[in-house]
Amino acid sequence: MDSSSQLLASAIDGRRCLDHIREIGHFDRSLGSQGYHESAEYVLAVLERMGLERNVVTWPMDNTPVPWNWSVPPAWEPHSGLFKVMQPEEKTLVNFFTTPTCIHPWSAATPPEGVTAEIVYVGAGTSPEDYEGKDVRGKIVFADRGATWFVYVEAIEKRGALGYISDDILQIPHVKTREMYPDMVLWYTFYEREYGSGGFLKGWGLSISPRMGDYLRGLLKQGPVQGFCQIDARTFNGVMENVVGSIEGDALAEEEFLCMAHLDHYRPGAMDNASGCSVLLEAAETINRLIDAGKLARPRRSIRFLFGPEGHMSNVYPHSLGANVSNIIGSWTADTVGAKPHVVGGPLLFSRASAATPTYLNDLGPDLLKESCLYYSSMGNSPVATGISEDSIIKARAGSSPFKFETIPYGIHSDNACIAGWGVPAVGIFQWPSIIWHTQYDTVDRLDAGELARCAWATAAVSYQVAAAGPRQAYVWMHDIANHARQRLTRFARRAQDEIAASERADADARLEQRLDELNYLVEREAATISSCLALVSRDEASVQANLSARRDVLVEGLQRAGKYEADTLTDFVGTL
Repeated sequence: MDSSSQLLASAIDGRRCLDHIREIGHFDRSLGSQGYHESAEYVLAVLERMGLERNVVTWPMDNTPVPWNWSVPPAWEPHSGLFKVMQPEEKTLVNFFTTPTCIHPWSAATPPEGVTAEIVYVGAGTSPEDYEGKDVRGKIVFADRGATWFVYVEAIEKRGALGYISDDILQIPHVKTREMYPDMVLWYTFYEREYGSGGFLKGWGLSISPRMGDYLRGLLKQGPVQGFCQIDARTFNGVMENVVGSIEGDALAEEEFLCMAHLDHYRPGAMDNASGCSVLLEAAETINRLIDAGKLARPRRSIRFLFGPEGHMSNVYPHSLGANVSNIIGSWTADTVGAKPHVVGGPLLFSRASAATPTYLNDLGPDLLKESCLYYSSMGNSPVATGISEDSIIKARAGSSPFKFETIPYGIHSDNACIAGWGVPAVGIFQWPSIIWHTQYDTVDRLDAGELARCAWATAAVSYQVAAAGPRQAYVWMHDIANHARQRLTRFARRAQDEIAASERADADARLEQRLDELNYLVEREAATISSCLALVSRDEASVQANLSARRDVLVEGLQRAGKYEADTLTDFVGTL
């Protein structure tokens, strides 16, 4: 661990993260709502207290087409919601005040007095076949699936239902099932529907728990059931606020490393994603405090911390930069982090960048997370600095680290995926699977100060190291990538060999050809990843760039030789079958 990382690790405090999560979790942060505005104001106030430069990038939320083929929905704000069975008996199935995940965002309001109508069960409710022989016009649909945009289209837009309810919780085998969590209520959103365009939605959707769903199915087997729904919510033209906090760079202030965490979602939304916001705030405060104290040098480049609506800020912000979007040299997203794996069902994951944007971040991120595992598992006797629990310290001293992570390929996870469309090298951290994701159980008591500290440290370390990186760091990272790349090529070749050995001899030649193509592609991508380090010196003197380019050429040639060796070895192996 280098000196800057050591300083950051000693100054990070996961308990401050928990404090931020509690404050943000007070608000229902639906897009464009008063609660979202108040949470944005909280973030602005914290950034001001830290002494960071602040900015708010706005965008209209009025459902009109926008550039780059992405859409921003109208604003939406929930106030109350209730669903009851009225006949053959009266029973409340869900209430927004106790279960704020029950209303599907962008649901229309009912009349103030509510609506009473017959409930019609439609199975999954996502295809025309589910509605054969069933008249749902003016009625309430009960569906098994949480794929709300499909049910909305079939039940409400096509067939005139008033609204629909679902008891789906998106089960995860062996982790989250109906039997394990009978009272879980899933939060799902309407605005991803794939039918029609423009205008506000006419119907509404609610989630109920598996327990209440089974109760309702039992009633429906006995005869007709009348339901009552009252929803107070408004859809309106609003403004999207994207909060930016900045630590300005020195020599190359126009270049920036971008950290993102989405601020929106249901209340309390502790893990999703007040946790990511808290991690960014703690990383920003720690870096800035150490710079002000003269313990860290001001980095060459600027570091931006972006808080906004998921999937939208990562389009609105780069769009606001215009031609200067190329100044974003890389990005890091923190989304749904900070819980012990056994609490939420899955480990911390590092998501690599898209293959279209090969980047040193794909190796730097896991290397830093490995350092965090080693550092926090070898902590001294005091848990004060990071907020790590005494139990974790005891485990660490026993030689068993409580901190683990896994690296996964690029995928459509959060804002890291969205900003990749702008050509920005983008990586991220999150936890999956998550039992509490999009449910009323997403509360601060599920989170751990030590895990949050670790994520805040990784965020601070990657931000500062990239922002401060110059020729020496580029040189070191090129060699690190080359070493990792050779190991990856060897692992791929061994897996290919095992696969071919297990196949029929008649298929071996075809499989070999396919795997050799993939091996060549990997060599090409790894070479591009080594080259990505040159972006760190693109504004340095020509002699510096020339020296590093020459070193890059040497490393790439070595990688190509390694690739050829693996290809020849694999070919010889097939020849022996």
